[in-house]
Amino acid sequence: SSDTFATLTITVVNSATGAPAPDLTVVGMSANIGSFGSFGGPNELLLETVGGHASTVFFPGDILGTATIRAEALGGVGFVEIRIR
Repeated sequence: SSDTFATLTITVVNSATGAPAPDLTVVGMSANIGSFGSFGGPNELLLETVGGHASTVFFPGDILGTATIRAEALGGVGFVEIRIR
């Protein structure tokens, strides 16, 4: 439904030093189901970090299943799965 959402916060660090990513580091986001920013919005998104963090709102939509959220920055990739029921 359009009133169900989750706030996602992505933390980006330098894997060698553990230091936060520089401000304005681009983070690419994608989801196999659901959308970012609004109900029916895009399933791919570019964000920028501030203090090593970037945030967006994820809307699961009307499809049941497991949403796989992918984030990529500085050559690294992370995944999280969100069960939608």
